[in-house]
Amino acid sequence: MTEPEIRIVVPASNEEARISSTIREYCEHFGERARIVVVANGCDDGTERVVGALQGRYSNLALISITGRIGKGGAVRAGFSSGVEPLLGFTDADGSTNPREFDRLITSLREFEADGVIGSRWMRGAVMQRPQPLVRRIASRVFNGVVRLLFGLRYRDTQCGAKVFRRAAIDKVFSRLEISNFAFDVDLLYQLSRAGCTVIESPIAWAETFTASKVRLLAASYAMLVAVVRLRLRDTLASRIPFFEYLGRRSLIPVRDSFRLLIFGAEREGPRAVDKYVDELALRWQASGHDVQWIRAGTISTRARVSLWYALFGRREYDAIVEVASPLPYFLPALSVKPKYLVVNDPWDAGARSAAIYDRFYGNVPRVEGGDTSSAAAQAQAIVDDVKSSGMYLALFDRLDGNWSINFTDLASRTAKRQQL
Repeated sequence: MTEPEIRIVVPASNEEARISSTIREYCEHFGERARIVVVANGCDDGTERVVGALQGRYSNLALISITGRIGKGGAVRAGFSSGVEPLLGFTDADGSTNPREFDRLITSLREFEADGVIGSRWMRGAVMQRPQPLVRRIASRVFNGVVRLLFGLRYRDTQCGAKVFRRAAIDKVFSRLEISNFAFDVDLLYQLSRAGCTVIESPIAWAETFTASKVRLLAASYAMLVAVVRLRLRDTLASRIPFFEYLGRRSLIPVRDSFRLLIFGAEREGPRAVDKYVDELALRWQASGHDVQWIRAGTISTRARVSLWYALFGRREYDAIVEVASPLPYFLPALSVKPKYLVVNDPWDAGARSAAIYDRFYGNVPRVEGGDTSSAAAQAQAIVDDVKSSGMYLALFDRLDGNWSINFTDLASRTAKRQQL
């Protein structure tokens, strides 16, 4: 049996009505040359059922089922993260790019010995079989101008949903891809450019499907604009400014396989009952595969330095923070948008004055009553579940049900963890 030369990823979110014809055309055109991978994420219609039925007919069709919504970027990243095919590509579920045009991109990749080829609807030679509405054309040109201005990318069309790359090039930038929405294409092209990869643009025949489009133009345009601004500032000094993580945080791929938790104000095996309780929480988290770091600071100056360090560096490294009540608060809720928890003794041993400060400045921070360590296991799991359900991690999962399972490392660590599916 011939090994496929390319893995073609098809992101799909509630595409029951129009994905069947796309999958049939691609599977039949490429045959065993390609592995067609549908990544169904956040679907509550019959998308997975339709693809599952087609799997009985096409041996080159695979399905990754993800319960949470992780956006186009997350879906493409999921599809790319497995397999050994030397080429990787993605296309839209609506069939705007037919398989013959997509195959032509593969030919161009080889002819020009490039690291990637992207389809373009705006180059000379491109064919728009059904022109876009005027408002969409205007939005497209404005966004392209913003991308050129911010990133210096000279492509006429970064958003065309047909792209092909060499796996070796994707491997260089995989761990840095973090945008989940339709600005993912800019993220990918920008990272490839920074890595010195050669990506060329090729005119393409395009059949616009705006009549059935699920994209809300105004909301999508705003989200993409915020995402590219964040992306442009991410590797500058601006990212060190407190509250930078507020900017476009919902545009990040919300996938984690484990958490990094930071504990302030507790000491392992400390003398206080509350410290022993937190120590038990940490042991439970570590046993579940989460990374836990402790910071203990006694003096005011040390705490000030710790707070400054967290504001400038630590915010992007941790998924949640746990503070243990003490006579002198760290005031970290003011420095972070990440999930936060306050562990207190019952009764408090921080003193009446400190309790008043906590009540005033930590009013919305969930309280955890330290007590008998026998309850720590349930409390540790409750905190993890709460972090998972927070707005920043809506699509976090431990293991996926479906044909395959998938796992991601924490993007904040900037390290790639490849896991075969």
